[in-house]
Amino acid sequence: MDRLLYKQVKGPLAELLGGKFYSTRVVSATGYTVDVEICLDEMGFVLPLSQWDCTYKRIALCLDGQNRFCSNTQYLLGKEATKRRHLGRMGYEVVQIPHYDFEKLRTQEEQLQYLYNRIFPTISKFSQ
Repeated sequence: MDRLLYKQVKGPLAELLGGKFYSTRVVSATGYTVDVEICLDEMGFVLPLSQWDCTYKRIALCLDGQNRFCSNTQYLLGKEATKRRHLGRMGYEVVQIPHYDFEKLRTQEEQLQYLYNRIFPTISKFSQ
């Protein structure tokens, strides 16, 4: 995980979801490390960490720093693209937070809106 990008995302994410509604650096069953994991119940509500044994769906937030892209491009490295496909096949909904989008945001309000727009459309798919 890109530490600088995580530091930038951590504050707005905690404000958006609350401090006890996500976990970082989670190792999946196949050995992939998920930067940030969010769990949902069958109605699409975000579960607190204490209720993760009732998980219906998992969201993997991929905080993509520069080292996950080909040099001077916005194309993921092959190993990162493969990881996303595997996580998707394992049942995760994968949400990408690329550095080149997030670093453009100057205010906390813009960052909150960006994270909301990336995460909540994914969540709302399961609440219907």
